[in-house]
Amino acid sequence: MTPRIWIFCAALALAGCASVPAEQARKELLPTGKLRVGIGVGASPSAFWAVKDPATGQPRGVTVDLANALAQKLNAPLELVVYPNSGEVVSAGPKGEWDVAFMPEDAERRRIVDFGPACARRASPTPPPRAPRSAS
Repeated sequence: MTPRIWIFCAALALAGCASVPAEQARKELLPTGKLRVGIGVGASPSAFWAVKDPATGQPRGVTVDLANALAQKLNAPLELVVYPNSGEVVSAGPKGEWDVAFMPEDAERRRIVDFGPACARRASPTPPPRAPRSAS
C-alpha cells in the first residue's frame, strides 16, 4: 500500500491545517513502528536544509525540528535518515527508506511524490512517493 495524502494530512495537523484520525495517521506514518524522516543536509540551513552540528555531528535545523514535533505528536520514536542532497532524498523514497521527507516542490518532484495542500508549502512534510505514472 502506497501512502498518499492521508500521511500528509496527519503531518499537517501539527500546523492546524488538517486533522485525521490518530489511528489512521499512525498506521500510515509508522509502517515500521517508528517515524523515518528523510532529511537533506547541506552547507547552510534553510526551510528545507538541515546542517550538521559541528559539536555532535547530528543534523539540526527547521526540518529536524519539524520531524521531532511530528514524532512527539505521534508519540513515536524518530529516525532521521540523512542525505547529502535533495535528489537523493527523492530517489530514496521509492526504495522505502523514509516515511516523510521535506523538500521544495517542483514539477519533477511532483511526478515522484505527493505534496500537500498550499497551507503547508513553506516547509511541508512530503509523503513517500506514489507508484510511477505510466505514459498513456
